[in-house]
Amino acid sequence: MNSDQVTLVGQVFESYVSEYHKNDILLILKERDEDAHYPVVVNAMTLFETNMEIGEYFNMFPNEVLTIFDSALRRSALTILQSLSQPEGVSMKQNLHARISGLPVCPELVREHIPKTKDVGHFLSVTGTVIRTSLVKVLEFERDYMCNKCKHVFVI
Repeated sequence: MNSDQVTLVGQVFESYVSEYHKNDILLILKERDEDAHYPVVVNAMTLFETNMEIGEYFNMFPNEVLTIFDSALRRSALTILQSLSQPEGVSMKQNLHARISGLPVCPELVREHIPKTKDVGHFLSVTGTVIRTSLVKVLEFERDYMCNKCKHVFVI
């Protein structure tokens, strides 16, 4: 993406957040933990209705656009924080993340089966039902062994 596209995406998303998610940002700013990660759930259909170019960029450059969204969220939060008349009990949060939901049902964005290798690097919505879960297993990456004779420690 070139710098003009990055600027456009950032500005459109900032205005979208200030219009549709101002209350979400205010609730996050009132939280005490400044180091926690906070999600802002964004409805893709509403966002794409705001500006269709955002949908095209999102489909072509999902990793870059999500990073731009996160930066725009921080800028929006700072703007909202500065606009408060009584900023007591609120603080700036750096770890704001856009979480996209409600993607339009189209073959490029939705899968009903397990994604294939061709889908790597694309943003997808996968629907399904969890039919079985098991306990979490810890897999060993490496292990230290010690020789009984010479007491040398080696890693396997």
